[in-house]
Amino acid sequence: MWSLHLGLDMAWRENISHIIVESDLNIIIDMITDKFRFSGQIPSLVRQSRKLLSLRWQVLIGHTWHERNRSGDWFFKLVDP
Repeated sequence: MWSLHLGLDMAWRENISHIIVESDLNIIIDMITDKFRFSGQIPSLVRQSRKLLSLRWQVLIGHTWHERNRSGDWFFKLVDP
């Protein structure tokens, strides 16, 4: 979840207007796209990610199988060695 949020934040700060976000965790996708119903307060990281998605840019979000998520694995190892 944290790496997805950081990626969105970085892309927005770099003025990228179109981005494709893929995750191998459907639950993360559901949480930030408002398909997951929280009982109680929405966690702040989810709320912040949703706020980024609501900005004026085009973000496509999709699921990828874990075995094909090499770029995500590479990014995670880069930011958290």
